[in-house]
Amino acid sequence: QEACRAAIQESVDATENVELETVLVESRRTHFPTEVLPEPLRAFVFENAKALYCAEVYFVLPMFATTSAAVGNTYSVEVDSNKGWIEPCIVWTLIVGNSGTMKTIAHDKSVAPIRNYQSEAFSIHDEEMLQFERDCEQWECNNPKPRRNAVTTTIPQPKPIEPTVKRVTVSDTTMEALAGTLSVNQRGLLVDRDEAAGHFQAQNQYKTSGGDDASKWLELFRGNPIIIDRKTSGTIHIKKPFVSFCGTIQPAIFKQTMSNQKRDNGTMARYLIAFPESPPKRWATTGTPSLVTESYERLINGLLALEQQIDDFGHPSPTVLPLSNTARDLYGKWYDQHNIEMDSQSEHLRATWSKLEAYAPRLALLFCLVKAHGSAGQEPDEVDYESMQSAIAVVDWFKVESVRLDALVDSDSETHSILEVVDLIKRNGGSMSSRELQQKSHRFGRKASNAEAWLGRVVEHGYGTWESRKNSQGLSTRCVTLKDNTKNKKNTIKEDK
Repeated sequence: QEACRAAIQESVDATENVELETVLVESRRTHFPTEVLPEPLRAFVFENAKALYCAEVYFVLPMFATTSAAVGNTYSVEVDSNKGWIEPCIVWTLIVGNSGTMKTIAHDKSVAPIRNYQSEAFSIHDEEMLQFERDCEQWECNNPKPRRNAVTTTIPQPKPIEPTVKRVTVSDTTMEALAGTLSVNQRGLLVDRDEAAGHFQAQNQYKTSGGDDASKWLELFRGNPIIIDRKTSGTIHIKKPFVSFCGTIQPAIFKQTMSNQKRDNGTMARYLIAFPESPPKRWATTGTPSLVTESYERLINGLLALEQQIDDFGHPSPTVLPLSNTARDLYGKWYDQHNIEMDSQSEHLRATWSKLEAYAPRLALLFCLVKAHGSAGQEPDEVDYESMQSAIAVVDWFKVESVRLDALVDSDSETHSILEVVDLIKRNGGSMSSRELQQKSHRFGRKASNAEAWLGRVVEHGYGTWESRKNSQGLSTRCVTLKDNTKNKKNTIKEDK
């Protein structure tokens, strides 16, 4: 926690004294604390990131959303009984990454268990529909329409009820479609959007009943009741909606999407967002151990099998776990320090950090349930100290990351382009000639003069220096070498656990 706070303060101090683009590169990109995650989540992240040579957090965020959706409305956590403060297990995550950084593969592997579960549910529903059609045919034979003016004393048999498919994942995020699915799947849903730009663009595009999709979507973060008035099928009321979200987005689109409006209305603040530094891609020589994948899938299936409690009116009634005394004390101390640090931040950062107050107990609940079902399988009766400690470590990391992301959204287009060139140089080993830039990027190296100009901008903005090095033929060539504080000095992948 002290290291995270030091990193936060360094980033904040930097924003007051140097140009914005310098902050984007020089503010610390700290290593995600994967080691604090409970098993089998920890092994799943380590082994997959090691096998694919990509950032660990690429697996962490969709994994968090998938696991939380598997828990659904079965559990919630009581943070403060005096205030009536109860948090659901809802988690919204967003990965920011350039093309070719393995973010889609990581996303797909992380959500695979719940996608497989959904596919099986569709197969079961197909069989149920075939049986339903046979039952309807039999019902019509047993209950023929009476002739006109005929008198009958036969009591007709009840007509077969059409089966509904069990849903755990969706991709359509218009509120009408989402509410319709939630009304018959109150346990909860995962919105699975690899390309998340469409999710943000779709809000407010299709509404036959008026209203504001964006504001209703934001209400889902707290699990607050929603009411959707539909002209064709009446009103839908969801008392306790549960929707988790995971997606990926490219940096330029992220910057456009998270405009001031999206930040002012709290959209950006509600997501756990990461823009990790990706190591150079390599050919994978080893795969992920099957035991790791099987353990993760077994965990998700076990959480999906948790029984949903229902109240007298047919609404979900989650089992509420209190914080243990030690976990409550730990969270209270962190909460006080967190709010002291938050007072000195910008308005947008304060909005993001205020939502992290909710994410700490939510993740603590998630880790507690993972530990319980990843080992003995016994239901916990409270959220323990270790789970809260791990959750706080994760939230502190997102505090550091949010400083960088806030600066990214504020950056101008030229600054963003320069940072893309810096990223290309990093992935090239920290040094690049104009010819290499031409080979790596048609956009920045359409001509040799264009490549030379972009490398010159990198030097002008203080990210690197011009140097001379010999090429494969032994000839000297002019190149830009990044300064020490922008080089990719160490791989984000740990070779050992």
